[in-house]
Amino acid sequence: MRNSKKAILVVLFLVICLAGNSILTFCFYPYNYARIDMHNIETKAYDDIFLGSSHGKCGINPLVFDSITGQKSTNLCMGGEYMQDVFFLAKEAVRNHKPQRIIYELDPGYWVTKPSQGMEYTSFYQEFPKSLVKVQYFAEKIMKADFRSTLFPWYVYRQFFFKVLDNVKTKTGPVYKTYDPAPFSNDAQSYKPEGFIYRNKIDAPKTEENLMLWNKAQLQQDTVDYFERLVNFCDQKQIELVVITTPVPTETYQKYQRAYDNAHDYFTEYMKSLKVPYYDFNHLPLDGFDKSLNAYADCEGHMYGPTAELFTQLLAEYLVNKRTLF
Repeated sequence: MRNSKKAILVVLFLVICLAGNSILTFCFYPYNYARIDMHNIETKAYDDIFLGSSHGKCGINPLVFDSITGQKSTNLCMGGEYMQDVFFLAKEAVRNHKPQRIIYELDPGYWVTKPSQGMEYTSFYQEFPKSLVKVQYFAEKIMKADFRSTLFPWYVYRQFFFKVLDNVKTKTGPVYKTYDPAPFSNDAQSYKPEGFIYRNKIDAPKTEENLMLWNKAQLQQDTVDYFERLVNFCDQKQIELVVITTPVPTETYQKYQRAYDNAHDYFTEYMKSLKVPYYDFNHLPLDGFDKSLNAYADCEGHMYGPTAELFTQLLAEYLVNKRTLF
């Protein structure tokens, strides 16, 4: 009898803990555009899917791309999206509707740094629907993370207690239920259909504080392994894989030319060995494209909206007219 009471108390305690964790997650974990991006690939079919970093998010407008290619695309790039995330996003996309092509926007800096376990670390995972892909994602990434952010998704947002009321209001309103992108638009940017972030020209310092430069000595083997898994996955599913590197401002390139040239040489040979087309737009001509810092929001390579839309047009023309480079 005593043991039964203890068991009931233990179960009750666990239920209270789980309920409390769910409530805190609901209150602290904000609505983010990963929710919209995941909803898109769950509910729509695409010919082309863009994956990669924030350079791709702010540099590629799927609607402009589609106007050239005549196909349908979406942008799943995001700041903090490392190769492991890219691989599982590709698998999840294919689980829903297999695309014809995956275009991976490669930032060399992401290949020589480890993911920071900050607010973006589990953004896409949290929005994955229940599936075997999510289970695998959990086992290979989330389970190895800091247990506080793994078990308690609200933990990394705990300092934003002042936003709790806004979060609750958003999540209980029509914006959240209808996947409305309106909350992600402000003076600095606007969220466009199919996952493109349009950066507005504002008077702000153009820093390079988050610039990550290529250094082969710091190449992360996990990144290489997951990329090669992506290559094999695309081969098995008969999906075309294309890799691109978006251009950085001329001033940044000139200042760190050796790093960018070394990255170009490494990835050109590496992709050639894997028979994956690679377009490094730091070394390819872009007719009429302004590569000066004036066309960018920062030194790292995040483009202003008009710059990004012209780049998208030129990128589409490259892929339509130059299917392979070797």
